[in-house]
Amino acid sequence: MNSQHIKPKVFIDFIDIKGFDVYHCLEYAEAKKIQDESNEYIVNFVNKYTKYFSLDDLDELLENYTYADLTTFYENDIINNDELSLVNDPTKMYLLLDGNQSVYRYQPEDLEEVNQVLIKSEMKNDLLDMQNTYMNMMNGAVMDVDLAYKSYDEINEMVTQLTAQYGEDVSKFLLQAGQEEFQLGYTISVSNLNEWIQLCLESEKVEDDYDYTTIIQSLTEQQQDLIVWLEENAYHFGFVIRYPKDKTNETGKAYQPFVLRYVGKSAAKKMHTDHL
Repeated sequence: MNSQHIKPKVFIDFIDIKGFDVYHCLEYAEAKKIQDESNEYIVNFVNKYTKYFSLDDLDELLENYTYADLTTFYENDIINNDELSLVNDPTKMYLLLDGNQSVYRYQPEDLEEVNQVLIKSEMKNDLLDMQNTYMNMMNGAVMDVDLAYKSYDEINEMVTQLTAQYGEDVSKFLLQAGQEEFQLGYTISVSNLNEWIQLCLESEKVEDDYDYTTIIQSLTEQQQDLIVWLEENAYHFGFVIRYPKDKTNETGKAYQPFVLRYVGKSAAKKMHTDHL
């Protein structure tokens, strides 16, 4: 311990605990400081799961997840998918979930209800501004948000129902609970997502992708106008089309013209201008 320059006060509270390991004493102390539990619990937790995190990881993880959630994730999700990793800090605005990362049961703290949906509070004004501008420019047409923040359990239910309804994998449209960006609070859908999914799944594929041209032609005139308007204007309000038509290989998802991700006006302008 002296060779590691670890002061006795760091480990003295844990040294008599069964299973105490000097090589993990910094993790014990850090865990205790961030999220208090009994010393026995902390020693057992760190000893059992330290293979999944470093000391620096542990700091962020315990700021964002409970011991119970971490335990459940390590005992279930990661065992069933060894390529899956837990995001240390799920609060970052630009976090991307690609099917190999999970935020498990994370729920944003600063959600606000706007027209019966929950969104991150920082995007409220830009969303309302976009909706009002659209209404004024499009002769009173309404841009409704039909889907926004969803909890882990709600997403799990959505995926289960859609899979049962269509009898096939719907991961091109929605990922599993914990891996889906609707759980972050920055993603919204401004038209009926279920309708879009159904149209895609029922369409003839073109070169291993959906026939988006025919699908769009089957939409109402107002929905088609909305697609064009979003492509030309959403970035002015800090939104980007999350799953663009020509980026399906990069996103791993099907084209979804009505699914928007809030990134702020500066980032949205750069993404639009540079086609990122």
